[in-house]
Amino acid sequence: MKIAISASEPTVDGPVDPRFGRARFFLIVDSDSGAVEVLDNSGSTELPHGAGIATVEALVRRGVTTVVTGQVGPKAETGLRAAGLDIRTGAVGTCREALAFLAPEVPTGLVGAGAAEG
Repeated sequence: MKIAISASEPTVDGPVDPRFGRARFFLIVDSDSGAVEVLDNSGSTELPHGAGIATVEALVRRGVTTVVTGQVGPKAETGLRAAGLDIRTGAVGTCREALAFLAPEVPTGLVGAGAAEG
C-alpha cells in the first residue's frame, strides 16, 4: 500500500502541511518496505483554483491508496473518494509522528529521500 502525507518540507521529520491541495510536498510511503518518495507539489500550489483535484490526479498516477493530511476541501474530498482513496485527516506534528498515529501499518524504519534523517 502507498500512503501519501502532505508535508511542508521534503523529509519525514519536517512538519505536516495541514492543507491537502496546496501542500508543497507529499511524502509517498510504501507501507511494505518503508521506502519514501518525495513528490514536489509546487505546481498545484500556484493554481488559482483546482489545486486539490490536480493533487488527487498526481497521487493516483503514483499508485497512492491512502492520504494522511490535516484537512481536505470538499472538491478534493469528492475526487479522492471517487478514486477510491482512504482519507485520514487531523494530521499534526511531524510527518513521522502523524504516520505513526494515523497510519500505524507503516514500518518505523523509513528509508529513501524523505527519510534521510530517520
